[in-house]
Amino acid sequence: MELALTVDRLQDLHGSLVARPSETEKAEDPRGLKVSLMPHQQHALAWLLWREQQKPPGGILADDMGLGKTLTMIALIIKTLDQKDFEYDKSDKDDSDDDDDEWRNRNKSLRSKGGTLVVCPASLLSQWEGEVRNRCKRGLLSIEVYHGNNRQTVPKRLAKNDMVITTYNILSREHKTNSTLFKIKWKRCILDEAHVVRNHKSQASEAVCALLASKRWALTGTPIQNKELDLYSILKYLKCSPFNDLRVWKRWVDNKNAAGHQRLATLMKALMLRRTKQELMAKGEIENLPDKSIEEVIVNLDRQEQLVYEKILIYSRTLFAQFLAQRAEKQHAFDLYSGKYDKPAYLSNPSKI
Repeated sequence: MELALTVDRLQDLHGSLVARPSETEKAEDPRGLKVSLMPHQQHALAWLLWREQQKPPGGILADDMGLGKTLTMIALIIKTLDQKDFEYDKSDKDDSDDDDDEWRNRNKSLRSKGGTLVVCPASLLSQWEGEVRNRCKRGLLSIEVYHGNNRQTVPKRLAKNDMVITTYNILSREHKTNSTLFKIKWKRCILDEAHVVRNHKSQASEAVCALLASKRWALTGTPIQNKELDLYSILKYLKCSPFNDLRVWKRWVDNKNAAGHQRLATLMKALMLRRTKQELMAKGEIENLPDKSIEEVIVNLDRQEQLVYEKILIYSRTLFAQFLAQRAEKQHAFDLYSGKYDKPAYLSNPSKI
């Protein structure tokens, strides 16, 4: 039963690729942008619009850093401003009895309908706000930065904004008390630097998964930082059933065999768009980057600073050595289970006899 459900879901995802915009397909710039989107951003916009009509509605935009993911997402928000009517993703509902469903639906109906929620590290708050202020015509988008002690705490008022920008820390804190951000039905939720939630057990990961949002997006230039399990937390946030179930993920995807890798490839092909700078430069879609210039600045540390530096250096080397040892052990175990050592050495490499 579990295998059949997994296969059916993969077939649905693979089948949806028929309607996926081709690489040459580009969306028109939305009205109200002060700047023109670059060709790769126009294609990304077409892809974003397509994915929001699929199941699950949303996905992963994993372009290289510097390719304008922020502006592309702002263009999506503007392009869909008139789409006022939106429903919850069915995956927001869990399996329970009718009485619980009736109570939950009544509770949801009391929530205010909001626009797009952007969750990002605190260091990027001003970047998102600045992009909207500088790239969009005045008054086109109503935005609010939900940060600081004087932030708006009335859900109905906050929900009136087209765009609300907050941080992972604020979101995690409010999740514990089920506060303002969790009392709004968001049209869309965007995670910037989504690899922040790669640990599915972290407070930030649990918080983003608990948000009520019709469409969900993850922006990251590094969807996998250390291991394939990093992707699981993003799929959990995207509510990509049944792969948002850890048991299903480990058994059918992250299982260290060829079939699992193929399933992961199908998932990523359907849910993720990624382009590198080198790839786009080769196609001529972006200009060649200027030559890198390196300026070396020598700083002399005083005695106390030097002592602290040396202690941190020793500690870092120890940690890195432990990491290399663990990776070697993990690779050896993978080779062992994959059958690499099943044959005698002289049969697996006869040229060295």
